[in-house]
Amino acid sequence: MSTSAAAACFWTPRRRPGAALRAVCFPHAGGDALSYASLARALPDDVEVLAVRMPRPGDRSGPPVADLATFTARIAAALTDVAPPYMMVGQSLGALLAFETARAAPGTPPTACLFISSAPPHRWAETLDLYAANGADRALLSYLRDGDGGVAAALDDPAAEALVLRDLRVDLRLLKGYAASVEPRLTCPVRVLVGAEDPALSPDDVTAWRRYTTGACSVGSVPTGHFVVRQGEAFVVQEITRVAAAGLIAEGE
Repeated sequence: MSTSAAAACFWTPRRRPGAALRAVCFPHAGGDALSYASLARALPDDVEVLAVRMPRPGDRSGPPVADLATFTARIAAALTDVAPPYMMVGQSLGALLAFETARAAPGTPPTACLFISSAPPHRWAETLDLYAANGADRALLSYLRDGDGGVAAALDDPAAEALVLRDLRVDLRLLKGYAASVEPRLTCPVRVLVGAEDPALSPDDVTAWRRYTTGACSVGSVPTGHFVVRQGEAFVVQEITRVAAAGLIAEGE
């Protein structure tokens, strides 16, 4: 990955040119690429994390992003400079972005998708009015506070709270006009993780992800809240490492 387009779309916390697998990671609403720094350190040396840079005010990496389709098309185009195999990882809104990017990706499709703490696409589309409602961003900010102690501490700083609120609004605007469709289906395996203590989701809520791939789809519950990447990092490492190991086995056969 050497082009300016790819560099503008992805941040690589730890460069591993000889990696057997690259994990393209999308943050939750209001989050950023930095949220995957710890995961990148925890993964084995044969996995390289490409953390997606979310569109932010003042971003000079490209034209303004009007909607989800425009954003995912930009990321999908940058994937042409990513050496396969790669997998998609996304948490909450990031899972929806990862899914739509995987469908738009030209050339080699992802070898697997890991969707974390996310309802399936049609559920996002059904609740668009909630995200557009006045005060929705404030409600989500409260959810961030209640669901993640580390984030709550940071949000005690009024300046930090203002920045997160700004970024939440930018990310939620990506959903404007979003319409879910089953076709085209993914062709790769899909693994879905949900926190057992997540107040917004349960394993039953996410089983409909099976509609969106012709590959295998499985659901796992982990002992965390909504923010699984931070609260249950070891479980995410395990899932990504399993995909990397499967790829190595296939190459050796």
